[in-house]
Amino acid sequence: MISTMASKTNNRFSEPVHFGALVATLIWILTSATAIAADSPRTWARGFTWATSSVTSQGKVSLYYIDQNDSCLIGAVSYENKTGKSEAARGIVIKGVLGDDGLFYPDVEFKVRDNSDSEWTGLFVTPIKGKRTEVKIRINEINSRLMVILDPFKPLIGLKQFGKLILSTGDACEFELKHLQPPERDIE
Repeated sequence: MISTMASKTNNRFSEPVHFGALVATLIWILTSATAIAADSPRTWARGFTWATSSVTSQGKVSLYYIDQNDSCLIGAVSYENKTGKSEAARGIVIKGVLGDDGLFYPDVEFKVRDNSDSEWTGLFVTPIKGKRTEVKIRINEINSRLMVILDPFKPLIGLKQFGKLILSTGDACEFELKHLQPPERDIE
C-alpha cells in the first residue's frame, strides 16, 4: 500500500481557504517556472483556478494541474475524504497502478459530452503499465498525488465541450476540454 502525502485538518490548515491559497500559490509558482523553462512549444503546464470538482457524500475530487511534457498530457488530481467519523472510519480506498515512473495512477473512467444537456459517452483508454496497488485516504485527509494521463481527451478538443474523470469510488470531476490546450502566450 502506498502511504499518502495528505494534509490533515490541524492548526496549520484549520481553514480550507488557507490550504486552497497554499495550493493556488504553489500552482502559480510551478506554472511560472515551467513556462520560463519550456524551450519547446510542445511542453507547457497550467494550473486550474476555476471549479473542476464535484463534491459527494464521500469526497471532493479536483483536477488542479495539467502538464504537457514531451511524451504525454498528465493531470494532477486531488481527493479530499469528507466522510464523517461515523461513516467509513477505515477511510477511502482508491485502486490503481504504481507506474514505472513511481507515480500512482488511479483507475479512472473517461467520459465526454457535447454540451451540458447531452449524455456522457465513455472513451476507451489503454491501461497504465505498472504494479496494481491502492491508496488509502483517511477521514479529513487530502491526497493530491493522483496522476491521470489525459491524452484520450486530446483528439476531442474542439469536437466535444466537456470531459469527466470518474474514480473507482464513484467520485468524479468535470471540466471543459478547451482547458487542456496550451495556454495562450502574451504577444508584445
